[in-house]
Amino acid sequence: MKYLSSLFVVACASNSALAGVIYDQDSESNRVSTYTHGPVSKVEVVTSNSRYFQGFYETQGMGAECSHVAIFDDVAGYKIGDLNISDVAFYGEVPEGNIHNAKSLRLTCQAEGVDYVVHHKVPGAPKVTLESNVVASQWQPIFGRTPGHYKDVQYSASVFIDNQADDGKCYVADQVGTMPKALPLHPEVMQFNTNHFTMDGAAYYDAYRPFLVKIIFCSNAGGTTILGDEWTFSQSQEGKINHEIWFNYR
Repeated sequence: MKYLSSLFVVACASNSALAGVIYDQDSESNRVSTYTHGPVSKVEVVTSNSRYFQGFYETQGMGAECSHVAIFDDVAGYKIGDLNISDVAFYGEVPEGNIHNAKSLRLTCQAEGVDYVVHHKVPGAPKVTLESNVVASQWQPIFGRTPGHYKDVQYSASVFIDNQADDGKCYVADQVGTMPKALPLHPEVMQFNTNHFTMDGAAYYDAYRPFLVKIIFCSNAGGTTILGDEWTFSQSQEGKINHEIWFNYR
């Protein structure tokens, strides 16, 4: 009988603890989570910055409030850091080294004398992979004040994007020169989780500004990834073409 009573007490204690943990309904990493029970009805991250989070929550029920917000690695489970909280807003810096990690915001809240931990999943920053190639022909040597340049440039590329969230968004733009479009991305902003695009066709650059630069810009609630595909053409030497793919994370 004592053994059964002990089991009952442990079971009750476990059920009580579990009742205070609230997960978002869809269990997906995204910008907004909604909840049907507990002290919070909604959590939303309004920034797209891997180094700084800002957002707000909405309470439900009389006297519901939240007193603390922390960030955890959603896979490994370790604590990344704490955020500031003011009224129904939270904000703060995210330590370096967590750009692509899936995260979980955990709000410590109270309602009717009961403590709750409310979870909201946040994706890691988008991942972008690109392979590209340029074939240049019909070299025109320096003539008077006109620099050497190619009359024909063919550009091809393959890009894979993992936004790590269904509400991730991307667009592609030519920063310098004119290059084949990444249809249907270019120049529209599109929302998707993962996708693969190809580009193939003629590219054009100004002999006086010998660059081709294409930018891929993707963002979600966990951060922003910017990829630059940059080609530099010599103005004096045929066959001298430099290529660089660079990344910038926000």
